[in-house]
Amino acid sequence: MSINGFTIGDIKLLVRESVIKGINKNRDKNELIITKEEIEECLSEIQPSGLKDILMEIPKVYWSDIGGYEEIKEEVRSVIEKPLKYPEAYIRMGINSPKGILLYGPPGCCKTMIAKAIATESKLNFIAIKGPELFSKYVGDSEKAIRELFRKAKLCSPCVIFFDEIDAIAGQRSDSSDVNERVLIQLLTEMNGIE
Repeated sequence: MSINGFTIGDIKLLVRESVIKGINKNRDKNELIITKEEIEECLSEIQPSGLKDILMEIPKVYWSDIGGYEEIKEEVRSVIEKPLKYPEAYIRMGINSPKGILLYGPPGCCKTMIAKAIATESKLNFIAIKGPELFSKYVGDSEKAIRELFRKAKLCSPCVIFFDEIDAIAGQRSDSSDVNERVLIQLLTEMNGIE
């Protein structure tokens, strides 16, 4: 149960809605019982006001929805899901879990579906961004967009950030323009700060 982005007012609303649900369910017993299920149900209905400006997609794609790619799915599970589900085992063995993965291939080879399945199966928030969407004609706005994207991701962590068409951002340094170079440097700086 994650309450990232919730303000004090949001938590008050969550408690009030949970109490109302508890009263309605136990009306005939003349007692107030609030269960974890009622709180989680209310939590799924309340949008945190600290994240109102973030349009976040909550995918419903499961590993069973993806045909084939068994080796890739198992590799992704071992890199992403297992460290999240069993962090104490990784700590005990002294293994540093990876902070991200790069999926590459031609269009239509299931990269987006795999990223959504990672988020769904690991119960992570999911932010999808297309590379060209980050560019602006105004100086400094593209770098600001990347900083803002990572700020929002930190607010709703744990989170999957899926960069589609990343080649628009991360071209070869020697071929890129001044804007592309600055955007790439900002992206690498933000990724370096991931903890």
